[in-house]
Amino acid sequence: MTAIVYVSKTGFTEKYARLLAAETGLPLYRLEEAAGGLEKEADIIYLGWLKAGGIQGYRKAARLWQVRAVGAVGMAMPTEKTAGEIRERHQLGQLPFVLLQGGFDLSRLFGLDRLVMRILTNMASKRLAEKPSLNDEERQTLDLMQNGGDLVSAEKLQPLLDWWKSGGSQA
Repeated sequence: MTAIVYVSKTGFTEKYARLLAAETGLPLYRLEEAAGGLEKEADIIYLGWLKAGGIQGYRKAARLWQVRAVGAVGMAMPTEKTAGEIRERHQLGQLPFVLLQGGFDLSRLFGLDRLVMRILTNMASKRLAEKPSLNDEERQTLDLMQNGGDLVSAEKLQPLLDWWKSGGSQA
């Protein structure tokens, strides 16, 4: 394995990438830096943030390097259904893949991204607040949308670390 490559919009994916680099000892590159510095076909672990179910930067990374494992960081609590949809959308096949909950901080967004997220979170918050009862996932999502928060934790990276420790570095 050569490196960890990531793209981050509000810093949550970067936090996961830094945690992963600290655990594996692999060098860490932003996608833009890696495009000019990593040799073509290098083996990488890729982490990207989610936007409308798409892993940002993944397709570019897959064109340039051999992606051996993938992490996708979003706001919502990960579910098997969502992970399956993302895996299928990006044709990840049997690649090690982990869906990670990052966080939400509207103040870190600008321009159209900020406007769209403000509208979406207001609509979703209103819809959830009107429900007679909420499950744990809905309660956590509502709190995150209304108050922001950082849910990044090293424990959530465990599936990637388990893969790494079991010989993923030999891919």
